[in-house]
Amino acid sequence: MMLKPVVLLAALTLCCFITELHAAKIGCLCRSSLVLRPVRPGVVANITVTPPSGRCRRVEIIIYRKNGGPICVNPKAKWLPELLKSFDE
Repeated sequence: MMLKPVVLLAALTLCCFITELHAAKIGCLCRSSLVLRPVRPGVVANITVTPPSGRCRRVEIIIYRKNGGPICVNPKAKWLPELLKSFDE
């Protein structure tokens, strides 16, 4: 009689663990150190801002340069709001 609730609880627990394993497998895109130094607006091709999610529990800001690879930027960098504002214009 108690078998159905136990099986249901076990299935729900397994689903939670599978979700966590999937999130851990993908992980954050910014694994290296985050840049604090300013980036000139003229070298920026694109900026992506990714909010926290099941994949990564922190905000990720990636600047794609015109002549170079992507840069992971510290979201607390003091110069970042000005760059985002100038890039939007």
